[in-house]
Amino acid sequence: MLFAARSLLLYYLRSRGVDTFEELCSLLVADKLKSNLYGGPLNYVLSLEGEEWFASENVATPSDIYVNSRSDQEVELTRVTTAMT
Repeated sequence: MLFAARSLLLYYLRSRGVDTFEELCSLLVADKLKSNLYGGPLNYVLSLEGEEWFASENVATPSDIYVNSRSDQEVELTRVTTAMT
């Protein structure tokens, strides 16, 4: 079981191009940030990422821009709709 988990982790890190401890930390924080995003902001960040992954600071900035460019009513509607699914 441990071998399988280690193999999956190594595969994931290779697929993301992570070579250093700093990149690993950045990837883990970025993944955690994205796991806490909902609907619109998450889709916006993922659409900007394309084939590469964003470092944590590059996840927070576009999601802030997305939310700040929408009305409060649009953001709340997206949050409620996402929570219901």
